[in-house]
Amino acid sequence: MDKRGVQETRMKIKLNGWQRIGIVLNAIYLIIIIIIAWNVWPTQKKIESSWVYSSLNAIVKPGTYAYELRESRFKDISDRELIKRINLYLSELVQQQQLQKEQQTGQSKIVEDSERFLLNIERARKEGYSDNEIAEYLTKQLSVTDSFIIAQLLGELVTPSEKLAQQCEEILKEVNLRYQKEIESLGKNRLRVVGISFTAWIIPSGTVYLLCLAIVWIYRGFKENKNLVN
Repeated sequence: MDKRGVQETRMKIKLNGWQRIGIVLNAIYLIIIIIIAWNVWPTQKKIESSWVYSSLNAIVKPGTYAYELRESRFKDISDRELIKRINLYLSELVQQQQLQKEQQTGQSKIVEDSERFLLNIERARKEGYSDNEIAEYLTKQLSVTDSFIIAQLLGELVTPSEKLAQQCEEILKEVNLRYQKEIESLGKNRLRVVGISFTAWIIPSGTVYLLCLAIVWIYRGFKENKNLVN
């Protein structure tokens, strides 16, 4: 290719100001799409975190909030381990085996010791002691280190005597089934996010580009007619 041909090629691929503005705006829009996709990108950790709160909502007593309980009482337990504990606890409630488990693990003695608390839990609350202060006492004085047991002693979880336990089991089964399916379809959901993100980028970008070409084509038509008239 001679020198003149190279110059003509350069002139053809040279971008004008409007084209450069379009490329910059399109790049900014693509970055926004990527950020949104990153925030909604499904991961097993996110699924397990949502799973924990949905499971806690199935076993907490009315007036107790799952988020507060998770942050204050179970913050040292991993999501996966807490899910297992919740399922085990509720299963034992429905099967009326909680007493047997307490005897095996020494929880019965803990309950008896807690009843000998200077002010029992209800009286302690009336005297102005917070649940955190009561939990601290149970930890230090009675050597209760299991936060799940403390939550039971403080009456934050449903108990075997409540009819609500069977209803909670049904709710928990639905929760487990829903999030297990989400984990199993994690790969498909990720592909779906990629597909939606690409579509959300390419369709508006292509539409705007074609619209601009149409406007330029129409403008050239008017300009050519004007030149012919002159």
